[in-house]
Amino acid sequence: MMISGSLLWMLQRRRVSLNLKNVLFDLLRPFGITNNYTGCSQLIRAIEIVLEKPDGIQAVHKQIYAVIAKEYDLQPRSVESNIRTLSDIAWKNDPARLVQIAGYPLDNRSSAVLFIEIFSNYIQRNYLEERILT
Repeated sequence: MMISGSLLWMLQRRRVSLNLKNVLFDLLRPFGITNNYTGCSQLIRAIEIVLEKPDGIQAVHKQIYAVIAKEYDLQPRSVESNIRTLSDIAWKNDPARLVQIAGYPLDNRSSAVLFIEIFSNYIQRNYLEERILT
């Protein structure tokens, strides 16, 4: 059976997406953040968006919260609130681990946008292959 180039690309992209979700679930679980929280899938989607389009973090309301809100049939402020709740939970349960993942000191819980940035940056630094032209 022959697989077309576009189908193969889709299958590979799906596998990468599933692996990313598994990595993120593994990172979030020690904080007590599981799929029981509405914001968990929204946070993962936000991280995916940032990894696909890093500049999106600079226009978080328009390019992240609004996109996710449309996908989940919510208001953008609900998406932000759900992710902020996860940030509160992570800070309450294991602030030292959150600081380790952030890679810099945190004085208190992070905002929703900073929480997204912390995890997307961690994934970028530790899991995604960088191609450097020489």
